[in-house]
Amino acid sequence: MAEINCKCITPYSFKAVTDLNSSPLEWAWTKILGGVYDQETQVEMEQLFNDRDCLEEMRFPPLHRLVLGLDKSSLEERLVNSRGQVDSVDGSGRTALSWAAQRGMTYAVTTLLRYGANPNINTPNGHSPLMFASEARNPDSIRPLLGAGANVAQYDVEGQTALHYAAGHWDDLAYYEPLVEYGSDVNWPTIPRLTPLTTVIIEGHNKAMKYLVANGADVNMKGHDGRSPGFYAVEYNNHAAIQFLQDSGVNFTGYNAYLLLSSPGRC
Repeated sequence: MAEINCKCITPYSFKAVTDLNSSPLEWAWTKILGGVYDQETQVEMEQLFNDRDCLEEMRFPPLHRLVLGLDKSSLEERLVNSRGQVDSVDGSGRTALSWAAQRGMTYAVTTLLRYGANPNINTPNGHSPLMFASEARNPDSIRPLLGAGANVAQYDVEGQTALHYAAGHWDDLAYYEPLVEYGSDVNWPTIPRLTPLTTVIIEGHNKAMKYLVANGADVNMKGHDGRSPGFYAVEYNNHAAIQFLQDSGVNFTGYNAYLLLSSPGRC
């Protein structure tokens, strides 16, 4: 596969997972190292963004390099000899625990916690290890973090909690159940006043929608612009959500269905 000049790619080509001041190249490597892709895409992205100088510029401490697979030494041996470094942060303000959580590395997460890693060290934008675990490709790091005292109420600069992160990525209740069990507010609004319920309706995560409502999510809670979960169910043509919300007592009278259903880009 031919290399491309990655420095020419605009940051809008990627979904924000880190500091918006990052370069496009650093942004790409943040996603690659975070393990957000399937195996095939992961290989393709590593080939496209083949720039080891960028990795050096991200200033990863020794524990980070182990978690990220840049050093093949034993994580536990390193921790035995350097307990004081367990909460070191890299150039973007992330701990090794944060990376392990995003990569779904349950063994690394539990090992770091056992050696005293703080589960509540957040990035400058308020992203916690629990948030990264809640969007990871498997949910197995969520309970260990919560059991170690991770703050389920922590929110980022946009007002999103870990529950919002799960809502934006997955319809698997294994992500939601531990967060709700540990007291996550199912009606917590982001700065634009999007709740986890609104988010799962937009994403079509309908198992999660039913679970959130069963656990107290307000089906009539409106955003600052007056839009309710029912509005988004109609706008995004989520027919299962429309039926479920109707069965839950939502009154759709007054919705301009023609205008909403004719909005471009909806499917």
